[in-house]
Amino acid sequence: MRVLLAKDFDAAIAASKSLKKDIVAIETEYGDKKLDESYDGIEICLNHHFPIQDNIPPSAAYTLFKNKKSYNKFIISHVDLDTIFGMLWAGKWIKPTRENFFIANLIAYCDNYGIHNTINYVKELPKNIHDKYLYLGYLVNSWIIHDNGYSLKDITKEIKKLLLRISDVLNLEKIPDEKMTEVYKWLEAQQEQAEKYLIDEFALGDLDIFIYSAPFKLTTAYEINGKKADIIIQLHQTTGAITLSCRNEEIAISVFGLQGVIEPLNIFFGKNAGGKLSIGGSPRNKRFSLKDLDKFKKFIIEYINNSKEKD
Repeated sequence: MRVLLAKDFDAAIAASKSLKKDIVAIETEYGDKKLDESYDGIEICLNHHFPIQDNIPPSAAYTLFKNKKSYNKFIISHVDLDTIFGMLWAGKWIKPTRENFFIANLIAYCDNYGIHNTINYVKELPKNIHDKYLYLGYLVNSWIIHDNGYSLKDITKEIKKLLLRISDVLNLEKIPDEKMTEVYKWLEAQQEQAEKYLIDEFALGDLDIFIYSAPFKLTTAYEINGKKADIIIQLHQTTGAITLSCRNEEIAISVFGLQGVIEPLNIFFGKNAGGKLSIGGSPRNKRFSLKDLDKFKKFIIEYINNSKEKD
């Protein structure tokens, strides 16, 4: 098994040349460039970001691999549950059961629309699915893969361990109570940390905006102490990425236009920025600072104000 993490398009091309053939490329989209089946060695590509959002997310690609061989060479742009499940299906690491299909679809929906838009639904699920879903999120988010400073990195060893852990979790009849206690403590800490790392909040007309600077993702932390945000701007201290997200696609389109957050991101960061309608970020291979965050905040304020004047 080989898993190469490619943080930019040139690195993804180099990775494909290294692995040579029978490669599955997962979310290898870099702004207006993408590594897909048109390149030598790429047999299957799982991309679903703007503007091809109709494509299925990697986590829900189980039907695609149903009658295919098992794959063991992967190029990915980042690590999350969506890319992980894409590898699990491609490598036939997990069983094609109804429960696993359900969890995979839930992950796909969450990846597209955010956990803040799924959490109430998750609470109503049967306990075994509810617990597995939350535990998988905890497992991946607490799994540190050091990719800083690299455009291209072999992360096979780390990913293989993670895939084994996840496949073991999916095979359990139930998550032990002590493990779920860990999860709930982690979720509680996440909420507390959100308040800690909120560095600015303000209203812009009828829009409420939160600004975060944190060492982990807070792009779904739309509510703090009863206050709700419509838009979040975050500096990810660990990766140096800046992210722009909206509570839902309706807000993204009404505020930023038919391309959602993609247009302002491309104007400010260039064409290597990318994402989906309601969430996107700076180029994956570049680091930004608090000064850059402040510049981007001012740019977004000006962008929104100018859009209102045009209306």
